[in-house]
Amino acid sequence: MNILQADLTLNNGTWISIAAIGGVFDRDGQTLKLDGPIDIYTDIGYELHAKQASIDLEAGEVETKQPVNGHGPFGTIRANNMSFISDDSLIFFGGGVQVILNAIKG
Repeated sequence: MNILQADLTLNNGTWISIAAIGGVFDRDGQTLKLDGPIDIYTDIGYELHAKQASIDLEAGEVETKQPVNGHGPFGTIRANNMSFISDDSLIFFGGGVQVILNAIKG
């Protein structure tokens, strides 16, 4: 089985690795549609897993209308959908969001 894999560095210097089972790249439209499972890992300890994602490379936006789950240093999250806007550095989770936060010792 072949896996699509890409390493990216965001404007803030964060490294991200994305792997998916399949996908379609539209060069003219600058879009990428990934089919999963999709696994995303960062160098700051976060990972996110999804079944499908649409990426607008020019706008720097990622969206999935399928369930996602992930975890990192602050805890875990599950949601029915997700969108990411790189200009704002914001991730939006929706639809039955469940979050478990890790206690901060200090």
